[in-house]
Amino acid sequence: MVWCKNVISCFFRRYKYTALSFVILIFSCEYGKGKLAIQNYSNNDICYQTLILRKGSKVFYQVSAGGEIKVNGLDHPIVRRPLSNEIDEYSSDKILYIVFYRCSEQEFVYQNIGSIVYNKDYVTKKYFMKDLDSLNWLIKYKEK
Repeated sequence: MVWCKNVISCFFRRYKYTALSFVILIFSCEYGKGKLAIQNYSNNDICYQTLILRKGSKVFYQVSAGGEIKVNGLDHPIVRRPLSNEIDEYSSDKILYIVFYRCSEQEFVYQNIGSIVYNKDYVTKKYFMKDLDSLNWLIKYKEK
C-alpha cells in the first residue's frame, strides 16, 4: 500500500462507501415533535417520561425524550418516529405510560427507567391508542 500524504484523503479513498453510509445514516435519523402534547395545569414545574412495555419482557423503555414543563406550560416530546407506530410495533400491552415526577428527582428516574412505572412515589398515567385519539393527543396534567 502506498503511504498517503494526506491522512484524511487516504481514509476517504479507502473507506469511501463506509463513510458515505455513515453520513447518510446520520442525516436520516431525524428527530422532531410528535402529535403528543402535555399541558401542565399544576402549581409546580414537572418532568415526565413516556414509556411502553417492551414486547416479550417486563421492562419499560423510553419512546421519546422526556421533558420539563413549567407551570401552565405545554410540551411536545421529541420523537424519532410517530408514537402510534412505536406502540403498535413494540408495546406488549398497547399502552403509553407517562410518568410525572419532580424535576429534582430526574437522576433517580433515569437510573430506574425500566421499572419506574411501578414506583408509587410518582404519578403514572396509562393511555390506550383510542384514549389518545379521543383526547386529540393532548394530555392535561393536574396535581391531585
